[in-house]
Amino acid sequence: MSTSEVLPKTEIKEHKITIQEPLRVDYQIAVTADQSRVYLDIPDIGYRISFERDLVVHPATKVRIHGFCNPINPEFGASLEEFMDVKDIKIQE
Repeated sequence: MSTSEVLPKTEIKEHKITIQEPLRVDYQIAVTADQSRVYLDIPDIGYRISFERDLVVHPATKVRIHGFCNPINPEFGASLEEFMDVKDIKIQE
């Protein structure tokens, strides 16, 4: 259905995140296509995924972008997974 590339190992960046000071990161996604595939690239994190063109370039199809992060040294009682806001996009020709 889709293929993705594994991200290379990087250094850990630490950010103190609280309810009063949440982490907010915006990514730009480049959408490109060839005759058979549609590609989504997120250069800031070195991520690329592709889909069969006929599956995603359809009026009823949406691509859902989501993710999660694993806290490092979480405070007592904190969630061990923090989910990111979900974004649904439509890809048009």
